[in-house]
Amino acid sequence: MDKYKERRDKYLSLHNAESLSLAEKRKLVEKLLVFDELIGLLIEWKKAINGQTEEEILKDLSFIPLMKCLYIVCLLSVHKNKPKNSLFNVFDNYVPYENGPVDEDCYYHINDLPHYAIDFGKGVIIKRDCDITASFVKQFGISEIDISNIINKIDSDGIKDMLIGAVNDLRQALYFPGFKDKYSLVNLTHRDLWEEANNENKPLNTSNWDALLKEARDIRVVIAA
Repeated sequence: MDKYKERRDKYLSLHNAESLSLAEKRKLVEKLLVFDELIGLLIEWKKAINGQTEEEILKDLSFIPLMKCLYIVCLLSVHKNKPKNSLFNVFDNYVPYENGPVDEDCYYHINDLPHYAIDFGKGVIIKRDCDITASFVKQFGISEIDISNIINKIDSDGIKDMLIGAVNDLRQALYFPGFKDKYSLVNLTHRDLWEEANNENKPLNTSNWDALLKEARDIRVVIAA
C-alpha cells in the first residue's frame, strides 16, 4: 500500500470526533484556532506589500503553499534563548508527506476552521464567516465555556504573540518565495527532519530541540530572515 495513503487511512480511523477524548478535542480546537489566525496574518502581510484584495490573495494561497508556510512559521518561532518553547508545542503532529512536512490535524481538519476552508475542486482557500463557538460546539461537541477558555489560553500562554512574532520574522525575509511558487516552498521544507522521517516512515521528531534549532537556523539563512 502507498505509504501516504496508509497514513491518511490510519489518521481518519483514529481521529474522528467520536473517538477523541475531551482533552484531545480541546487540543485540536486550540490548534485550529491558531491555524486560522495564521491564515489571517498571511493575508494581512500580502495586503500590505502588494495591495491585493483578500480574494486575490486566497487564490494564490493554495493548500500546498499554506501548509509549507505553516511549517516555516513554526521554525521561525524556534529561538535558542527560549528552550523548547515554540509553535511546535501547538502544531505537534507533523508527518512527512511527499510535498514536505504536514501537520495532519490541520491537513484533515482545514474545513473545520471558523473563517477559512479549502475548495478541493479548485484547490484554493476560500473565506467564510462562521460563529466560532457554534462551529466548534457542532463539530466537536465541546462546551461554549471550553471554547472561551481555549481562546483565553492562546492569549495568556503567549501563543498568539509567538505566532505574530514568527510571521513578522517571515515578513522581513529577503528571499521568501511567493505563494504561487509552491515548488520552491516545498523545497524549503525538504530538510533534515523531513528527510529522516520520510526515510523511516515515521512522524517528524519535533521534540528534538537541537534538531529544531539547526533546522530553524538553516531556514533563516536560506530566506535571510
